[in-house]
Amino acid sequence: MGIVIAVVSALAVFVVGCGGGDDEGAGGSTTPAATTQAPATDTAPATDTTAEEGDVAAGKTTFEGSCQGCHQQGGTVAGAGPVLAGKGLTADAIETQIKTPRNQMPANLVQGEDLTNVVAFVLSIQ
Repeated sequence: MGIVIAVVSALAVFVVGCGGGDDEGAGGSTTPAATTQAPATDTAPATDTTAEEGDVAAGKTTFEGSCQGCHQQGGTVAGAGPVLAGKGLTADAIETQIKTPRNQMPANLVQGEDLTNVVAFVLSIQ
């Protein structure tokens, strides 16, 4: 549970004060797979398919325009938001943070295809 909280907290400041997006669509909603056991804290849920669908190069371009103001140098250097590279983040955790962030990060900075692509880019720097 501590890792989940750490991941969500790290993503909480994912784009504090970064530029807004004017992308179309609200993107799909993902729900973690239901289980009868305690939820895993360090593995991707079975529904974690966003990375397979996204375009990493397009996601990097969108990230640079919407996220890099807070996650500098492609998410490898902290700014107003934390370093994202090498954190072991899952697609679902990244998408959830972008859609319903905690703390100062604005919600839904990217949506639709741009969201899918940014998730793919952030996964690529894990």
